[in-house]
Amino acid sequence: MKGIAFLCIIYISRLCTCGEVRGRNSATRKQGRNGKGVESTVNKDNDPPTGVPSEPDGSTLDLAEPNESLCYSFDYSLDDVPSRMIILRDGASVTSLTVGNTEIWASRDGVGCSIISVRLKDGEPVLVHVVVTVNGSGRSMTISKNMNKWTVGRSSGEFRNLRVETGSSSRFDIDLMLSEDSTNCRVFQAQLDGIPTRFYAPKAGFNGKKVICGRSTIWQCESTKCCRCRKEKKRATITRAHLKNDRPYLVQMTIKDSKDSADSYNFIYEDGNWKSINKITFEVKRLALKKEYQKEQNTSDEDIPSDDSNASTSDIDI
Repeated sequence: MKGIAFLCIIYISRLCTCGEVRGRNSATRKQGRNGKGVESTVNKDNDPPTGVPSEPDGSTLDLAEPNESLCYSFDYSLDDVPSRMIILRDGASVTSLTVGNTEIWASRDGVGCSIISVRLKDGEPVLVHVVVTVNGSGRSMTISKNMNKWTVGRSSGEFRNLRVETGSSSRFDIDLMLSEDSTNCRVFQAQLDGIPTRFYAPKAGFNGKKVICGRSTIWQCESTKCCRCRKEKKRATITRAHLKNDRPYLVQMTIKDSKDSADSYNFIYEDGNWKSINKITFEVKRLALKKEYQKEQNTSDEDIPSDDSNASTSDIDI
C-alpha cells in the first residue's frame, strides 16, 4: 500500500512498526468463547478521509475460525511465535473482526481491512495486526489482548513473550524454488493484491541463515556471532516472493539481528541475476507486475480496472 512504505509482507516487511489509528474508542462488554465476559475496546474509525463509500454489506470475520469463503488463512511460525496470516479474497469486504463472540474491531463507513496477521497463544488469538485500506492507501494498527481486554495499541515485549521454547535452533537455507512445506520451512501461496505470492517461514526451532533460489544466493547471514548471546547476528524470519511466470521475481524478506531489531531487504530478478533494490523501486516494480496480471485477465486495456487498492504489507507484522 502507498500509505505504508512498501509490506509486507509483504511481508519483506519491517516487524513491530505498526502505526496508531485515529478515532474514538468505545468500550463494550461481550461474551467470550469460554463464557466469561471479555471487554473489548472497539475502534470505530470515526475519522476516514472524505469520499469513502459506505459498504453496509461488509462481512464479519472470526479470527479464531476464519471463513474460507472470505479469505485465505495460513498457520505458521514467525520467529518461533505461533501465527496466522489472513489475506482477503478478491471482492471480499470485511468491516468487523471478532474472536469468537467478542468484537475487537469495527469499521465506520465501510472502510475495510485487507490483510490481518494474528499471533496465537495456546491456539487462541492474543495479538492482531491489521492493514486498513482508505482511498487507495493503507494504515496499520495493532490490537492486543491483556487481562481479558482487547485494546488498540501495544506495549513493548509482547511479541517476544509469545515465543515457544524450542531448546536450540538449527540453521538452514531457504530455497525459493520450493512450492511446498519442507522439514524446516512452512511454504504457502495466495493472491496478494492480484499477484500470486509465495511465503516462506522457518518452522519453530529453525533459523534462515541464507535465502537462495536454486543455485543462486540472494541473501546470506554474516558468519560471525553476537559475543554475548552467541546467536547468529542476522536471520531471515519470513520471506515473500511475488511470482512472474510461476517463478520468484520480486522478493522481500524480514531480517532480524541478535537484538530482535528487524529490517526489510528487497530484491528483483533481472537480466539473469538477483539485484538488491530499495523500497521505492520495489513498489514501482510491484505495481508494474500487478498491471501485467490485470492485462492477462482482460481482453483489452479498456477493461482493466482502476488501481486503487495497492495492498502491500511492508511495515506490518506478517
